[in-house]
Amino acid sequence: MKRNSRKKRPQIAELALACAVLLFAGGCATTSGSSSAAAMKIAESESSIAAAHNDCVQNAADLVNAELKLTQARAALEARDYLTAAWRAEEATADANYARTQAALEQAELSAEQLQKSNARLKMAIGKSKSN
Repeated sequence: MKRNSRKKRPQIAELALACAVLLFAGGCATTSGSSSAAAMKIAESESSIAAAHNDCVQNAADLVNAELKLTQARAALEARDYLTAAWRAEEATADANYARTQAALEQAELSAEQLQKSNARLKMAIGKSKSN
């Protein structure tokens, strides 16, 4: 029995060493993957903010919040806090998209109001032409 236990000890040690190497390699791969994932999310939020600016959204509070969160995401990326960087970048993207949606809604409401006024003028003009 002692011979068997001696043979198992080197096998267990080799197995433990192999596991440690794999875990270390996996940890390094995860860290770099998180870095590139965070950088991609930051690029996505930059794009969303630029699109909101292109849609003439200037002073919306949500756009200001998006820009602030993008700044925080960049700082977290520099500090190698990839999880926070990705999270803040996602929040910035959501805020920018919300700002764009709100601006589109406001524009649609304005267009609907103008259309209603135009329809009312047309009805008045039709009513006047019928009475003449």
